[in-house]
Amino acid sequence: MNKFGKNVLMLLCLVLSASVHGAVKNKGVFIIYPVKVDDGPVTVYKVYENGDTKMIMQIQSDGLPEAAGGGERFPMASPDNRHIAYCEGEAVLVRDAEEGSPRKIFVSRGSSSGLINGWSRDGKKLLYHIVEMAADESGEYDNQPAGRPVGKAEEGIKPGYYIYDTGSGASVPAGIKGKFICWGLGYDMVCQFPEESPGELVNIDISGTLKPLFKYRGKGKSELNQISLDSASSKAVAVAGTAGQTSGVILIDFLKVTSVGVTGSGPWGRFLLPGISPDGTKISWMEGDYDRKERSYIYSTFVVNGKIVFKTRDYLDEYKWISNSAVAIVTRSDENVNSTDELYVINAETGKISGMTPLK
Repeated sequence: MNKFGKNVLMLLCLVLSASVHGAVKNKGVFIIYPVKVDDGPVTVYKVYENGDTKMIMQIQSDGLPEAAGGGERFPMASPDNRHIAYCEGEAVLVRDAEEGSPRKIFVSRGSSSGLINGWSRDGKKLLYHIVEMAADESGEYDNQPAGRPVGKAEEGIKPGYYIYDTGSGASVPAGIKGKFICWGLGYDMVCQFPEESPGELVNIDISGTLKPLFKYRGKGKSELNQISLDSASSKAVAVAGTAGQTSGVILIDFLKVTSVGVTGSGPWGRFLLPGISPDGTKISWMEGDYDRKERSYIYSTFVVNGKIVFKTRDYLDEYKWISNSAVAIVTRSDENVNSTDELYVINAETGKISGMTPLK
């Protein structure tokens, strides 16, 4: 073998070795998870199903409310783990989840504010909302421009819902009718319509065409909220019930247009944050105990398919499915327990803790 051939062979071996080494170091499925730490910044973690975590950035808080009518300000990671959307002042920004400079996709011009609603399931489109801020007593915002997206979008855009495309950098109006709930299959959106009929869900495509999707036929004046879909967008879970009276977790089959009760009916507020595994086989929720002193439910129990798989002496705050077998759970400290805020990764069937990261 000549010198050139030996060099090629050596280079090939190095490439193969690097590939094998990379495979060994691969920690499996992960999610990008923004978490608020006290009153400080939002810390964004890369959370693996094996329990490992890696802090990848922090987003400074500007002290404004994290949620408002029509959307949120709290950072949202795209389902493909490539982008983070967040608000800074009245602007809406999108940046690469692990590197790169943020891009302002909406900049306010005095009387408007941007809010974010959610990512399409492929992570390529972001729904956001431009709202008019109320004028103060001096009428400071009277006759001011409504604000505009930047990049390739039209100038002088009016308040309403818009869809930003990560590939083209353009924003176009979204034909939202009623109240946006979540993204569905492809680029269709699930909305509550009419807004006054909270048990009725419709499917709206990107052009604004509306089709009935599901109507809850439970007892009494019922409402659906906190809806989560599986990865095929064929099943969903929701809390259904009558505000201030009773509620329970239900499983919705969009293909059969039917629903079944999962928990049965319980006091209003007992069940919180229904979730569903990516493959649609596991249904989860947080369950609370009523605190007479606080006159509210305190959530410390995490349930999957009716089985308690995680319980804490602190408070459960939120959770996200990482894969079909792993869940990330955020707990908040209880001053009576002398603890800290923590991010756990647990096995969704056994409750075994794969990893724990203190949130500081």
